[in-house]
Amino acid sequence: MKNYFLLFYLLLITLISYGQYALDYGAVAGASNYLGEIGGKDKENREFLLDMKMVHTRWALGGFVRYRIHPMLNVRGMLTYGRITGADANSTNPGRVARNLSFRNDMFELSAISEVNLYGVNDVGSTGRYRVDFRTYTFTGLGLLFHNPKAKSSVDGKWYALQPLRTEGQGIIPGTKPYSRLQPIIPVGAGFHYTIKRKYRIGAELAYRFTFTDYLDDISTRHPKQGVLTDPKAIELSNRTGEMDPNAVPADFTWRPGPGSIRGNPKDNDGYLFLTVNYSYVERGKSNFYRAKYSYLLKGKHKKRKTRAKF
Repeated sequence: MKNYFLLFYLLLITLISYGQYALDYGAVAGASNYLGEIGGKDKENREFLLDMKMVHTRWALGGFVRYRIHPMLNVRGMLTYGRITGADANSTNPGRVARNLSFRNDMFELSAISEVNLYGVNDVGSTGRYRVDFRTYTFTGLGLLFHNPKAKSSVDGKWYALQPLRTEGQGIIPGTKPYSRLQPIIPVGAGFHYTIKRKYRIGAELAYRFTFTDYLDDISTRHPKQGVLTDPKAIELSNRTGEMDPNAVPADFTWRPGPGSIRGNPKDNDGYLFLTVNYSYVERGKSNFYRAKYSYLLKGKHKKRKTRAKF
């Protein structure tokens, strides 16, 4: 944990210290969603985005500092907050409806990202004034995620953190251990931005986060057997089939979740994505790259000669 924060701090200081025209910093805002055990339609599992439920879309907010180290390559440090949610009640899969689980997860991530510029137009509209340029890019990187899945109790209406409750018997059943709420991630995606007057930058980005955990939704393996859980709140939030409307599941659907039955699929890790718009301010200092690319702007502009006053 300390190593990740030290790396991000050093990156941030480097960008601020050496960034001239190549440096920009700003904010992002947009939508978030996730891929995990909750979602889907009639089939148990569908590939990638087909398993996503739009009704579970929530928000994402963040800030970043970006520095261009080469005309084709940028590096970016980023801090992002996003919320993901899910509810079996919104599924059309009878098995998931019968399971009747739900969650929300407020996530905070710190990431270091490398952007590769793919296509650019230096003078949008061919005005001859070079007031607006356009860039598309793809990216990948490394990050650290803190997540904390919670569920709302139907008894008292409060939200409870699920990881400490060990809803699948993690750390209680011999040979198992609780999952960590601190996880590495791999962000990948693509985006574009316009730079206006070499000063203001607006754009959009689609980003997916690969994770190394199956517990963003606190669901992965099996319901614990009878007697494993002793905390009343853990028992309540681990198996919620008894709370559902009996008419919500087709009459000919006989399977019901119970002790030891399947609760999730541990073969596939969870993931999440952000669709965001961004705004940033570009530092205008004239780097060597600026002088090489925009030297024509300096033509005809002579520095005033400084003379020493005579008395």
